[in-house]
Amino acid sequence: MDKNTKKVSTKQSYHFVAFLDILGYKDYFESDKNDTDKFLDLIESAIDEITKGIKTFATSLKYEFDPIVRLFSDNILIAIKCNKKNEDNVQPFLHLIKLIAIIQTSFILRYGLFLRGGVSKGLFFANDKFVFGKGLVNAYSYEQQAVYPKIMIDSAEIRKILNMSKETFEKIMKDNAGKILSRIIARDSDQQYFVNYLKVSQGDSIEDDFFKKEAIFTQRAQCMLFDPIQNQRIFYDLYNHKVVLVAKINEYGCCTDIINQKKWSMNDIDLRRKVQMKYMWAVEYHNESCILAGKTELLIKYNIVMDNNVHLPQFKIVE
Repeated sequence: MDKNTKKVSTKQSYHFVAFLDILGYKDYFESDKNDTDKFLDLIESAIDEITKGIKTFATSLKYEFDPIVRLFSDNILIAIKCNKKNEDNVQPFLHLIKLIAIIQTSFILRYGLFLRGGVSKGLFFANDKFVFGKGLVNAYSYEQQAVYPKIMIDSAEIRKILNMSKETFEKIMKDNAGKILSRIIARDSDQQYFVNYLKVSQGDSIEDDFFKKEAIFTQRAQCMLFDPIQNQRIFYDLYNHKVVLVAKINEYGCCTDIINQKKWSMNDIDLRRKVQMKYMWAVEYHNESCILAGKTELLIKYNIVMDNNVHLPQFKIVE
């Protein structure tokens, strides 16, 4: 190194880190080996739009929001530097979650691409050449746990930000009176928390005092429920979410197309089964969101039948 060259600091600092993965990326190269350029164009378009969207989102906020964004292969990394005091991290954390939800929704509704991932906190460093730190490792670990198309959240960090005990946090997430948190996160049947993207992406602004008083949330929720413009947005998102999922179930819900091929193996069936379970999880999440939003006309109805050729359940959409 030139003695006159000033060394850039490589000191780590605490960040909220989100690590996102595009589902179906690896599977596509197995099932559509001769049409990968089409998939590349799709990914490139989605990434290009999201990159522009992140910049637009950041500049639209009333305070400085400068996320570190790295894109590589089928992965998206977003990091936000933490403030020293936990109470000062509420707003950055909420906007990071909102940004993730917008990215999820955009990928699904515009490109039919589902994401999985993880959000955590830890020491982190990034420059133009590489990224490093325990925060990245933590987020990646959560991403690996997310078998289904969901972005998992480290609930321990949320509790620290909100200054809540584990017992209080669990009670709030369990009780109806605690809908204060259900706008940004949801709890799955495995007791893991994830970004409630169908709810978050429909919201407007998120203030610092959003979590301070439950009455504030109740009032805002009631206003949202009867806001005709907001109501149209919810319907639009759920309707298009349904369209995408119905197409996915029609494509992957059964194994007939595999069996009709001259050469197939149980590995092909196992792969299809994993894909089915991912999209069926999304269907159940969609239906629950429809019920909570009072949009039962947008429920996805389906039948489960047994395919005796492969001895596996097959999913058929009921019109």
